[in-house]
Amino acid sequence: MLTMPIESQRLIIRCFAQDDEAAVAGYLTEPTVMTFVEGGAIAPAEVSSWIRANSGIDAHEFAIAIKETGQVVGHLILHTWFAAETYELGWVIAPMYQRRGYGSEAAKAAMDYAFSHLMAHRVIATCQPENVASWGVMERIGMRREGHFQACIKRDTGEWWDEYFYATLRHEWVNTGREACA
Repeated sequence: MLTMPIESQRLIIRCFAQDDEAAVAGYLTEPTVMTFVEGGAIAPAEVSSWIRANSGIDAHEFAIAIKETGQVVGHLILHTWFAAETYELGWVIAPMYQRRGYGSEAAKAAMDYAFSHLMAHRVIATCQPENVASWGVMERIGMRREGHFQACIKRDTGEWWDEYFYATLRHEWVNTGREACA
């Protein structure tokens, strides 16, 4: 789906490469980082295969790297949703790079890409209400909360999670002047 790297002021969003393994292992294996990600943290031995699975043409997860240094700071999720012309967006940022605006910058660049290159009608994002950093990014980039679904996701532990649902329509993005490419 990603036909070219996505660039923003400080970041480049690109397909993963095997050289990214150490950086990716630094956050994918951390339970505190992966608390709100389906499946949670992965074992160190699984990082290499995770990268391989996300480095091909069918990848849905992409490296977020600092343009100047190439350092991977996290990853971005962007894939088609089940509704026509709708894409789902998500992100994970390594702890040492959090609170620097990288999540918001990457998410905004992905929104630009979805609306201008993928011709999306709608982009959605979801998170648990406890994940304040994630819904903060959604609100900072101008997405609107459309719903609060209660006890809608059953975790492997048997626990039921609530979920916030956010979205932006193409005309809303274009009419606010937030887009960079459209």
